[in-house]
Order: sequence, then structure tokens, then C-alpha cells
Amino acid sequence: MMKLTLLIFVLILSGCSNDFNTICTYYDELSKHPSIDSLSPKERYNLISKKVDDLDDSNAKAIWSVLGTAAADEQYEIFQRAAVETDGGSDWECPTMEALMSISIKNKTADSNLKEELDHLNVTTMENADFSYRKRTVPIL
Repeated sequence: MMKLTLLIFVLILSGCSNDFNTICTYYDELSKHPSIDSLSPKERYNLISKKVDDLDDSNAKAIWSVLGTAAADEQYEIFQRAAVETDGGSDWECPTMEALMSISIKNKTADSNLKEELDHLNVTTMENADFSYRKRTVPIL
């Protein structure tokens, strides 16, 4: 969380961007998707991410890229706070984003999504750790 806070602070100092509004429109578009109700949180995230990836480098894109490291119930607030701070303190809201993130949090099955994320990152967990004994030889000096 400290790294995320530091990143937000650095981005605040680097200027403002209207890409926060652009990402909000992506959520508006997603809300009109014909099969929105049947999309999993991961599928919704992937649809948004594909569009965000096409943006030029910006504060909004940088914040979006690290949102996954934040607790799910804090992600909208972090994004909103960054948008407000980079725009000089003016209000910023994206009700569609807030609603869809909230639905994602409620519907998220932590075990399967976490396992997918860990598999993608090649993280060693208790399930995939190698606890076999390996005899090590130490050279005698």
C-alpha cells in the first residue's frame, strides 16, 4: 500500500490528464455491453484493460495499472482520489465505474481469481511450493 501511495503522490506532482474521464467512459460503454450480466469480473476487467492499454502514457493509465495491487473495496476510491488530486482538487466521480467495481467485488470468488492472478505471476504458494529435501554438499576448505 505504501508503494501505491507513493505512486499516487508522484503522479499528482506530474500534472493532470483527462484520461480519468476517458476510462470512466469505458465503464459507461461496458455497462451497455449486451452480455454485461453474464461477464465475470475478470472478463469485465479485461475489456476495460484492452482499451486502457491503447491510451498514451498518463496518470490515469499509471493508476489503473497498479489498482490490482490495492484491496478490491478500495480501488474506486484510490482512482477517484488520484483523479481529484491530478485535476487540482476539483470533484471527480464516475458512478458507473463505482457501481461496476462494487458488483465485481460482491461477485468476486477470491479463490479462483487469486489463483489465476498468482498463476499468471508465477508466485510460489503453499500449493505449488517444492518442499522436497535436497542434499547440499558443502565443500570442505
